[in-house]
Amino acid sequence: MTNRQRHPLSPHLFGAFIEELNFVGDGGLFAEQIRNPGFEALGRGNLGELNHSRCTSWQWAPPPWAGPPPCLPDHDDFRPWSAEALCGLPLAVSLDNSTHPFPTNPVALRVGVGRKAGCEGGVVLRNPGFWGIAARPSLAFNFSFWASTTAPIAVSPTLWCPALGRSIATAATVSVAGPGCAPQAVPLRAQEGCDAAVLSLTLASVGPGDDAVTHLDGFSLIPGDAVAGIFRRDVFEAVRSLRPTFLRFPGGSFLEGYTFETRWNWKNAIGPRAVRRTIIAGIWVAFFQECQLISGAIILRTGAARTLQ
Repeated sequence: MTNRQRHPLSPHLFGAFIEELNFVGDGGLFAEQIRNPGFEALGRGNLGELNHSRCTSWQWAPPPWAGPPPCLPDHDDFRPWSAEALCGLPLAVSLDNSTHPFPTNPVALRVGVGRKAGCEGGVVLRNPGFWGIAARPSLAFNFSFWASTTAPIAVSPTLWCPALGRSIATAATVSVAGPGCAPQAVPLRAQEGCDAAVLSLTLASVGPGDDAVTHLDGFSLIPGDAVAGIFRRDVFEAVRSLRPTFLRFPGGSFLEGYTFETRWNWKNAIGPRAVRRTIIAGIWVAFFQECQLISGAIILRTGAARTLQ
């Protein structure tokens, strides 16, 4: 050991390695508060304590020579979403791909919305986010989703706080009029604080006519203070406070994929959402913007002609 500097050290030796482990991206740096927002998990992957399998939504069926996959998609599993029929109405909720907002997000939630005299709703959908949605008083959220319906419905979004036993944020009712997936957006603002709120959506058929069959997809709930509308501010500032001179990305399993077809491809991380291929870790589509905001320098890993198989 010596206090003399024998050789100069490059200022570019200290950086940060961003890898999708323990919810570093989804549920961490990514400001998206809704878990499984596009219903593409299919019972696999990014469900944390709900499912510890190795499967993820970007691991498609392997070729025959690769042997059996570690798991198969479950098209009846839309966790962590839950559904409850009101007033004794039958519950009809499932996943299907008969309609969707864009081809890169093929799976949607199909909900039968019944009606009954004296009942103010047909179905309630809930999403707890990542171990609860944190809200502080006056925090605004940008809430949006895509919807298509066979008969008019009303969607009433709220943030419900189980600890308080009441809603802490409500929004204007969203009217969905007819078929053809269309984007819907409405602001939500918290009147009270809650460490672990739940997104709650009440769907009700409106007007005369038949019960509605509604398809929902592409949900998003982003805090209004998110950096660039993408990154969770507290986590982003913590990373930036490290003053890394570069960011390194992605991690090995994400980079290699389960097959050659499912390897990470930087071309899938650019462009409008409608043309980007669905990956379960939504944060990575904004990685390049993150580098610009934090350090500007990128160490981008590339595959070496191998996969996890």
